Amino acid sequence: MQLEYEGRAQGEALELSPTERRQHSLVLRNVTEPSRATLFKVQCTAPRKLCVRPALGLLKASGDSVSIHVQLNPQECSSATCKLLVVGRQASSPALVGEQIKSMWTAAEAEDAKTLLLSETVNIQIQSGSDAVANDDKPVTLSTTPQLMMTTRLTTTQLAELVLLIMRSQSRRKENELTRHEQEQLKAMRALHVSDWPYWEEYAARMRKLLRARNKRKTQTT
Repeated sequence: MQLEYEGRAQGEALELSPTERRQHSLVLRNVTEPSRATLFKVQCTAPRKLCVRPALGLLKASGDSVSIHVQLNPQECSSATCKLLVVGRQASSPALVGEQIKSMWTAAEAEDAKTLLLSETVNIQIQSGSDAVANDDKPVTLSTTPQLMMTTRLTTTQLAELVLLIMRSQSRRKENELTRHEQEQLKAMRALHVSDWPYWEEYAARMRKLLRARNKRKTQTT
């Protein structure tokens, strides 16, 4: 089996951030000769922080491939390091119609050394929103969508300012009301970043909740 992902050749960790990039993709290929059915399984050291789909699967023949999506959970906004373990095994028997993949994996795992084709660790670095702002000179790609990767690059400072605008737009307070120019700016950015927008809105809502909790604690201690 063959594993491919951005930065693998250089030994780089995959970087995720709530404001910059919430998802990466790994590509796993069946390269067996002669062609045989292969199984794969992805385990994560921080399952509450990351969503990995699919985490278990079957590649029936040589040449088959699958994209494994690694996505940061919407509620996650703290810095962390974690790992993925990608394991590939030769199916101990040909894939049968209706056979459960879990059962096939259990059977292949029982033979361990005979069926093992791949065992590779992938490092993941999660940056918090504040960490990203500290690196405001670094241009970042906002989406895995090819068109956006080619046409839209913002600095982390611009992203932070955009999130602040979204936070104000979610507020009902008079002092947070957006000007007409700011409303038009927000509308234009939303049209440019359709795939990323739900994540930014979720992150902004999370930040507003944290700020309210902090202000409440300050009030109680004074």
